[in-house]
Amino acid sequence: MFLNRKLMRCLMLDAVGARLVADFRQHGIDSILLKGRSIVDRLYDGKAVNRSYRDVDLLVDPRRHADAEAILTDVGFVDLMAGARRNERAPHASTWRRTSDQATVDLHITLAGCGVPPVRVWSLLREHTRRSTIGTTEVAVLDDVALACHLALHAARTGVKDPKPPSDLRRGLEILGDDTMRAAATVAAQLGAMPAFVAGLRMVPESSKLADELGGGVYVPVELAVRALTEVRGTGTLNALHAARPWRRPLLVVQRVFPSKVVLRRSMPLAARGTFWLVACYLLRPVWMATQLSSAIRAWRRAARAWAVRPR
Repeated sequence: MFLNRKLMRCLMLDAVGARLVADFRQHGIDSILLKGRSIVDRLYDGKAVNRSYRDVDLLVDPRRHADAEAILTDVGFVDLMAGARRNERAPHASTWRRTSDQATVDLHITLAGCGVPPVRVWSLLREHTRRSTIGTTEVAVLDDVALACHLALHAARTGVKDPKPPSDLRRGLEILGDDTMRAAATVAAQLGAMPAFVAGLRMVPESSKLADELGGGVYVPVELAVRALTEVRGTGTLNALHAARPWRRPLLVVQRVFPSKVVLRRSMPLAARGTFWLVACYLLRPVWMATQLSSAIRAWRRAARAWAVRPR
């Protein structure tokens, strides 16, 4: 029964994704389907029961991002981070949800870990697509080389917090082969994503030799290593402080301790129960964060040392 529910949700998401691709196309917006159905078809024999998914990931031309958001709004989706501060939002994608069917869409303007501008990412990845279908709808998906690159980048992005991306990367290594992964390294270099690419390969023992071969001289920043290697609460704040310029750190601490309402409600669900609980959570949050500090510092230091390589 549980598998049937997961399968039915995947089929629902496929229908949602196909409809959105068609709606975007009708308005002159090209898109690329990332992950989800495209990974299932290429790596798991087209059987969602072997690899379920929870959302639809679509990459669009960043120059048409606002138009794509307007279409999502028109068909009933809501930006889950609406009202958040700019530095609280993920720079590579926004998450949208529709109440009527609980469908979730990640609208990408780039891929996490890429160092070149989003427009350049879009231009490069468009050259690495192939045509596929969902039902009767034709969709663009990543070709094998770009898919291999994305598998590694996604494994680095989620790290130990989610077992699926490393599992997908293992499967990709098995199905696509080492030569495809070597070609993917060239794409990663063009995307300015070699640190994240190498970090992703290091997440899987089966690709450790490839990581050493392709990652010689590649410096993996501390923030990326920490994100990949630990799931301890509080390490994200330490990462942000480490990456920020010294004069920005006091303001950043204040913003982390007292985030926007939307972020507080996501991190402390009690805050969503009304004004009383919202105020209570704002008052309790400094104490809550202080209790996590020592374990977060230990975890951050362990992760930072694990891949310590001096930049060349």
